[in-house]
Formats: sequence, structure tokens, C-alpha cells
Amino acid sequence: MIMKYKLGEHLKVERSVYDHHGIYIGNNKVIHYASPPDSNEDGVGLQEILGTVSDVNTIHEANIDRFELDGNPVYVGYEKDEIYPPLKVVARAASRLGENGYKLWSNNCEHFASWCKTASAESMQVNRLKAVGAAIVGGGLGLAANVVITTSLATVTMGASVAVGAVIGIISALCSKELKLAPVYEEFVRYASELYLGRTKAHPLGKSFQHSSQLKKNDLKVVLPKGKEDKLILFKYSGSWLFNEKKDWFITERSIVYPTANIYIDFHDVTRIYSDHFLLKIETIDKTYTFPSTFINSLSMAKFLNTSVAMTEMYESDFSISIFSRIKEMFILALGGIVVFFLTAYFLPVLAPWVAILMILIIFISPFLDKNENIVKENKN
Repeated sequence: MIMKYKLGEHLKVERSVYDHHGIYIGNNKVIHYASPPDSNEDGVGLQEILGTVSDVNTIHEANIDRFELDGNPVYVGYEKDEIYPPLKVVARAASRLGENGYKLWSNNCEHFASWCKTASAESMQVNRLKAVGAAIVGGGLGLAANVVITTSLATVTMGASVAVGAVIGIISALCSKELKLAPVYEEFVRYASELYLGRTKAHPLGKSFQHSSQLKKNDLKVVLPKGKEDKLILFKYSGSWLFNEKKDWFITERSIVYPTANIYIDFHDVTRIYSDHFLLKIETIDKTYTFPSTFINSLSMAKFLNTSVAMTEMYESDFSISIFSRIKEMFILALGGIVVFFLTAYFLPVLAPWVAILMILIIFISPFLDKNENIVKENKN
């Protein structure tokens, strides 16, 4: 099955006298505000025009052919910095599935699609109609003022009054438009901070995954491609056993960076994150990348990154540390234990056996003491 559209894109298709809007969610499906598939109603009638809440239209998932009807959908253009990443757009659309509060003038299909893509729910169709209405009202007021004030040079003055009133009306309508930028990066930074708020122990994904507050200044220096300005490192994954940094990669405020592989992935370009045979896969619009996740359960990491990019909730049960992470921690502790044992045996030989026993207990027990800490508790009600 050929996919004609991009994940998370805002599509519009021309209908008889208006444009219909929706969000493409993949697999030739779209989420839109319209009459249900089993309804014969168009969803835009007298009831909606009069401004009452529609009891017909709902936000639901539909096949793309149902959305297209006899038209050819096209993308609605946005500035890149104004929109959420594809995964978050889909997450926002899915969060409103089942809604039944359609209002033609304030909560229509275009308002919904715009809200999914940005922080602001807008309808350019409604804005244009408001501008026309304001122009008519402004022109009418200008004409009335002309009739009252003077009858000389009626034609010229009348035309000027109507024109001035129309211009004032249009400017007034356009100036009332609220422009809001989607706080994509701010939300992720806030999420990262809340995730680690007050945490001093290991991250619940294991000691191989660290929050920026745990890192030293040298660890925060990441070489980014030219033209990329995101300097804030939020998380670091350490994929080496000891000091080899070739498998280390980072999550910044707007990207995922794997320096030694020369990989830089902007959140806006991410279309899918998943676990595949114990490997972490990140799909973009045109390519799939593989990231090392040896010491972290790759499915847990995929869930974490999906949460980070799409801003969906993550629960305590979603965290799982790979057995290799436990082995790595035991390995590092063992090296330290060997050093302590030989120093003790050299300076205090009497205590050496007891130190050995203690070290063995620490090596085998310590990695299992850092239980997963609550991030978002599941609702048991």
C-alpha cells in the first residue's frame, strides 16, 4: 500500500464551498472532525452555520479515501519553527478522539487540525469570513455616516466612505488573529527537568543513562553539525563498558545526536521510534538510523524517546533495565573491589578476608538496589 502523505501532516481537501481539514496519522488513515463514517450528513448545515454545537460531527479516525472523497488533499504550509514534531502532532490528534463539540465558528475541522500542528487553534476560512463581515459592516457604517453628514458630492464621498470602512474592517479582523508559536523545545526541557526533579540516584533506565545534572562539564561538550544551535544536553547514553566514548549518544533540546556516527536527527524529522530485535531504531522522513542500547532495554528506550518527542505519558512499568546494565555495574564494582582488596591485604592483612566477603556482597547486591523510581504512577482507579 503506497503512502501518499507524510506522518503528522495537516491536510486539506476542497469540498463544494469550503475546505475540509484533517491530520494524517499513517497507514492511509486520517483523524478529522466530521460526520461519522456511517452518517449520510455532510456535517456542515444550518445548525452549524447558526453557531450551535453540532450533535453530528465527531473527531474520529477514517480511511484517507473517505477524507478525500472527490478531491485531492494538499498540505497546509507552516513555518518549521511553529509546528510540533510529527509524533506529537499525531499524539495531540489522538488525544481528542471521540470529541463531540463541533462549532463551525470556533471549533471546526480546521481549528482542530491547526491545534494539532501548533499551540493555537485557528481557522483561516473563518478568519476570511470574519474579515468580509467586518468589511461589510465597516462599509455600511461609512455609507450611513455619509448619508447623515452630507448629500453633496454623494457619489465620490459614498465610495470613499465605503472603501475606508471596508479597509478598517479588514485590518481589524486580521489584527485580531492571535499568533502563537508551538513551545516544542520548552515543553521537552520542562519534561526533562520534571523527570529528574529531586533525583540523586541513577536514572530509572540505568546508570548508563544520565540526566545533564549528573554530567561533568566535559561530558556536555558535543560537536554538532554546522548551523545547529542547540547546545543544551538533556541526557547522555553511555554505550561503553569503561572509557570508550564511541558508542555514546545524546539527547539535546531539539535533537538526538550520535557524534561518532555523524548522526544528527532533528525532532521535527522524526516519524517513528521503535525497538527491533534489541536494537533502537529511529525513522526520519527519508532514513532509518540504528542506535546502540546495550545497557538499556531497547523497548523502554523507545518508549522514553517517544514520550520525549511526542509528549505522551510514560508510566513506571514502562521502565526496564537490560541485564547487561546489571552486569556492567557489577563489572565496574568488581574492578574497584579488587583494588580495595589488594590495598587491604597489603596494609591490613587481618581484615582482608572480611573485606573480600563484603566486596562480593556489594558487587552482587548493589546493582539491584536502585529500584525503578516513580515517574508517572499508573491510575489504578
